[in-house]
Amino acid sequence: MNGSHIGMRVKITYKGENSELAKELKRTKGNEDVTLPENLLEKEDEVVEFLTKIRQNPQDYGISVFQRKALTAYPGKKIKYASHRLYAIENRKTDEVYILSFNGTKLSLYSEGAWGLNTNTDIKSMDSYYNGNNKYDMSVCLGSKSIDVDRTAESIINSINSSKSYYALDHIVNKINMENCNTALWSTLRLN
Repeated sequence: MNGSHIGMRVKITYKGENSELAKELKRTKGNEDVTLPENLLEKEDEVVEFLTKIRQNPQDYGISVFQRKALTAYPGKKIKYASHRLYAIENRKTDEVYILSFNGTKLSLYSEGAWGLNTNTDIKSMDSYYNGNNKYDMSVCLGSKSIDVDRTAESIINSINSSKSYYALDHIVNKINMENCNTALWSTLRLN
């Protein structure tokens, strides 16, 4: 992002008080719950619409992969092998950043799965990273120069249309037609 160097610190530009990211940040500021947004499955149409828009001008966007420690429904409890991976999608013309990840629709081992755009926990962790606090141990896994924007967006749309379910430990025990944030990201990622 902005130079695509792995580990490079970049300030998120929210493009004013009325941008979607700024509104979501204000709405979630100080809210320490880890619940996922209501109606995550219903919002997948918005994700498809967003990705379709990106595919019309892929040269205007950069996609990077980030990783952070996973948040749990049980504060203070550690989860073995728990990390969360997400896409950070930057509009190169406006500098606005959107965050996309695959989530369970409930905080449980198994649930329906859905791709979420700018979810509460993703926004909090990305904001913490860019503001220097980084309390969620966010780091860049792959910079945007390596990622094919058009093919990755197409692959995520295909994933949404396949209706995969969520299994939290899928990266350890790969189950058929199941994904978690890590396996969904790696299976949709397309490199240049």
